[in-house]
Amino acid sequence: MNLKKWKDVDWELVQKRVFRYQRRIYEASKRGDKNVVKALQIRLISSIDSKLLAIEQATNNFNDVRVNINLEKKLKILQKLKLIKTKQVPITKTSSNINLIKKQKIEDRAKNNLCLLALEPEWEGLFLSNCYGYRPGRTRHDALAAVNSYLKHNENEKELYSLTFKLDVSDIFYNIDPEILLNKLNTTLKIQEHLRSLLQLSFKEKEITKLRSTHQSSPIEEAKDKLISFLLTFIVNDLLEFLLETTTFYNPQVGSNEPLNLHHILVSYGSNIVIVGNEFKQLEKFKTKILHWITTQLKIEFEEDNLKIKSFFEGFEFLGHSFILIKQKRYRKFKYFPSRKAQQTFLLDIREIIQKNKASSSYQLIHNLKPKILAWGQYYRYSDCRIIFRKISHYILQKLRAWAFRINKKSGRKIVKEKYFPSSKKYYFEGVCYQDNWILNGKKKQNDGKTKENYLINLAWIKQKKWVQVDNLRSIYDKDQTYWKVRNLFLEQKNKNFKPIVIST
Repeated sequence: MNLKKWKDVDWELVQKRVFRYQRRIYEASKRGDKNVVKALQIRLISSIDSKLLAIEQATNNFNDVRVNINLEKKLKILQKLKLIKTKQVPITKTSSNINLIKKQKIEDRAKNNLCLLALEPEWEGLFLSNCYGYRPGRTRHDALAAVNSYLKHNENEKELYSLTFKLDVSDIFYNIDPEILLNKLNTTLKIQEHLRSLLQLSFKEKEITKLRSTHQSSPIEEAKDKLISFLLTFIVNDLLEFLLETTTFYNPQVGSNEPLNLHHILVSYGSNIVIVGNEFKQLEKFKTKILHWITTQLKIEFEEDNLKIKSFFEGFEFLGHSFILIKQKRYRKFKYFPSRKAQQTFLLDIREIIQKNKASSSYQLIHNLKPKILAWGQYYRYSDCRIIFRKISHYILQKLRAWAFRINKKSGRKIVKEKYFPSSKKYYFEGVCYQDNWILNGKKKQNDGKTKENYLINLAWIKQKKWVQVDNLRSIYDKDQTYWKVRNLFLEQKNKNFKPIVIST
């Protein structure tokens, strides 16, 4: 490709060429042909198309530092982009050469993206079906739906138990032996060298605060880097495979030990892992083996108290949701809903926004609150959320009423109420008309003299929906692209009119 200007790139053609390589890598990996996989990976990381895509992704997803790189600098990075040892030049915070830091961060992230383009399709077909992590085409809701589906089919079990735990990302990447991980990946020499330098850098530089103070690129960056997320998913998948291969249970009917039975399910999303089953002794075996694996393979300190085995009548938490089995007269019902911790955190965030906007107009307050409420409601609408949404919307209304009456002490309460919460007004949300007397309204005068109005939605307006779980036997790199087109339309419709949310778990 004779490229003279960055703006002349046909990105649709570039993505098609890269995807063609990735599909071939995926198919070779499914066949078990490791030599073909490595040969295709070498060709992929050497192609101009993959380098263009890696640089574009690195600059578009660069959120931690404001970056303004012109097209000529992108071309210079493209010419020098090779998977060689990563060298970090120590630059102090007072240094005036901030552009050098930005360029170094862009190059490192582009190299990580280049590795990911080659590694992801190879392991996409080898990951366990319930290992969701940060895999393409899979979301948090798919992991939640997998647990929900299993529990719905086992509501009549006498006893159900859960084993939940979370691995610390920083502990893993600052303590793991790089050679252990590289031997399991068994990839090409160039990718191995880049990953070795990346992991050795994280192994040596344990003071994260020092890295941030010098504006250098931390190898973790709170798992924002997609390559680090992929490696984390790979480690978790390796743990789950180890459990499946080594754990057995005693079958009294046969009189001997057998592999893991079908009455257990292992589901993971990133570092969050839950194992559910009806055999308490089986989960005790899991607990012992997990502790042994973490201390020997990952070589990190992990307390036994972090591995919690609970009955389903006690409930457990997973990805910000609480799962519990409730007795109702003659039958039992399983439910999952926003956890208490998630509710408390959300209400504290709402309270903080209101306190920061004590002197702001109602228009500005609505502008700040609305995205938060929409995002939180969108994430939890696929659970049993109806009653909780009503309860939280009542708490929010109480805080808003207190805010309105506090900033208008001299006016009468009826006047203040009608000013901020007008009566008999109709509102439209998701195609439904609502009439409510306690909806916060705001007005703002524009430069042209016209008045612009907005209103704060009621959390209870966000209706409960059912999530359509992804087919675990499919991959975005297989030949059936019709399925993924329909799937993408579903995800786009889900995210319509909503902004993304980050849930701390």
